[in-house]
Amino acid sequence: MFECNQYKKFHIENDIITWKQKHYHIRDIVHLYLRNVITTQRLNFVNAGEARSSDLYIVFKNKDEIILSFDEATIFLGWNRDKTKDFNNLFDLYIY
Repeated sequence: MFECNQYKKFHIENDIITWKQKHYHIRDIVHLYLRNVITTQRLNFVNAGEARSSDLYIVFKNKDEIILSFDEATIFLGWNRDKTKDFNNLFDLYIY
């Protein structure tokens, strides 16, 4: 899934979550899990860079699941995209 499309598919307002044109009430959440991973890239034992990835899993009573994820890493060592704003938004959503 392309990360930028997640913003178009996910919306929360007045305790109602909208995801891919389906509506869920926030009280119907049964599982909420935030995973945050920092990967260190090394070349000949020397740090070449770090990349962060985060996933937020939301599971509802009816077993529907929403997964929001962001990843800084690219295929080139040490040449990562800055996704700090996206990670902060995901963390704020988890806290909410």
